[in-house]
Amino acid sequence: MRTSLDDAIPFLPWTIFGYAWCYTSTLLPVFVVRSWELFRRGILAYVMALLIAFACFAFFPVTSRGFRPDLSTLDPNHFVTWAARTNLSIDPPFNLFPSLHMALAALAAYITWKARRLFGLISMGIAVAIAITICTIKAHFIADGLAGLELAAVVSVVCVRPFRSQSVPLADRAYSWRALVAYFTFHFAFYFGFFVAFLVQ
Repeated sequence: MRTSLDDAIPFLPWTIFGYAWCYTSTLLPVFVVRSWELFRRGILAYVMALLIAFACFAFFPVTSRGFRPDLSTLDPNHFVTWAARTNLSIDPPFNLFPSLHMALAALAAYITWKARRLFGLISMGIAVAIAITICTIKAHFIADGLAGLELAAVVSVVCVRPFRSQSVPLADRAYSWRALVAYFTFHFAFYFGFFVAFLVQ
């Protein structure tokens, strides 16, 4: 799946902080979606996306071995390069196509949009950051990200789109802005935990 455009994108260790958003963005609907029907549809969408992706991994394995940077060149004494090195160490260069990081982030954005458009716009911004950083951290090829978006689109149409937001009052679809504050508190606590792990290594 490697192209010359993939090779032209520079490796930017500091973008690990955008990439790491994929670990919490999937949980955003847990914080903001109040409607049980929408939440149930979101769970179904996640499960369907995972099953389809796992089937692709089994029948069409893609690896980025030889594409990712040499981890020994990343200084473990600086937080940014340590974070990039740690993430790439625990995230092996296999099971890339489609990108589940991208698919689940996009699904979270659509589910959140269905609950409340303002929250959805914020979630879409997060998904865009993930789309960029899966390439700049060299975790995925461009084709992986595009396939992840396509997977999310198909699953969204099947599982989430049938939910009629207009027929459900906003107060019954989504929690208030406090839920978003709770999510961002959780997200930055995750980053802080990462920083503590760096300090005690």
